[in-house]
Amino acid sequence: MRLLPVGAALCLFLSPLPSFASESKNFNSVYKAYTQAQEAGDVERTVELAEQAVELGEIRFANDAESLTNLKYNLALALTDDAQLEAAEKVYKEIRQAYKKQFGEISQPYFLASLDLLGLYSESGWSSKQFKLIPKRSSTLVNRVIYIAKKLEKENTPESATNYYLAMKAIYGNPGIQGNYKPVLQLAETARDKMLANFGESDQKTIEARYFAGRLNMTPGRYENAVENLETIVSTIKTSLETSHPYELASHAALIETYEKLGKSEEATKHCVAIGQLTPWKEDIEPTPLYRINPKYPESYLKNRRQGHTQMTFDISASGFVENIQVIDSSSPLFTKESIAALNKWRYAPKFENGQAVTATDIKVQLDYKIQGN
Repeated sequence: MRLLPVGAALCLFLSPLPSFASESKNFNSVYKAYTQAQEAGDVERTVELAEQAVELGEIRFANDAESLTNLKYNLALALTDDAQLEAAEKVYKEIRQAYKKQFGEISQPYFLASLDLLGLYSESGWSSKQFKLIPKRSSTLVNRVIYIAKKLEKENTPESATNYYLAMKAIYGNPGIQGNYKPVLQLAETARDKMLANFGESDQKTIEARYFAGRLNMTPGRYENAVENLETIVSTIKTSLETSHPYELASHAALIETYEKLGKSEEATKHCVAIGQLTPWKEDIEPTPLYRINPKYPESYLKNRRQGHTQMTFDISASGFVENIQVIDSSSPLFTKESIAALNKWRYAPKFENGQAVTATDIKVQLDYKIQGN
């Protein structure tokens, strides 16, 4: 979500109009208190003062739409921080309307305001009633954002290339992606190509756009495209960057899943080992599988709504495979059978000692079979 530079906004407000001297004095006092509350992390007080600043600003900046909009941005951000998402949505919609009136829909300000609203829809904490409406609202907004990005590109605006990247960041992981797979995938690949052409392969924006494109390609029939993007990230980070990168670990993990889907376990092993080298083994924490499939629920038990569990121990080999499965406790032989079949396909990062991958022993896991509604 876009953050408004408070200092920049403040400088707009220190030249009071003579006809509104008292209002200006009150406004400056309130805005100063707002910045202090914000710096102190007092969320409730920040919201209260941001609301007062908007009320006073509507008088003082009646003829200054930009300054008033900046104040509304402050309020929207404060409301979001305070988890007042429905109130924040209302303010963001007011901002979009103001920009639409001032600049039109095919404009950079309106585009950025749309991304801010889209970011709000990705926030958790919506009421149950509103939560049901968010996917539909997000889907509509995703389509609009993609449309505006393309239109701005045709107008050859200075920001047109970066707009694809900004849109992709706002859309990836957003509920509006459902039902819009093809246009979002196209957006991600366009963002990747534009970032590559403008900034080069090792730029943060290019790597991030590649990761988005790689993850979106992790569907049947597009696995090879996913591999191409994700392997490029791993190679670029290894050869061009001196330090680790946040998308290095994520790309290795995505490649494990993709190669397993392609039936290429040997290729997946390389990335299991790479993750083991990147992340220190912690003896006091049960390791998390890098790739897992859920066991099948025995059909006869499902019909009879029978529930249960299987508890097992196992070893993780130096290649990240599950070995030596031992059943400690199980409520049914059928649950045992399905649990072992699933666990055999899981992949882990191997344990490293003195720079060498070794077998990790006596790992415990329990698989629970529960029927929703019971």
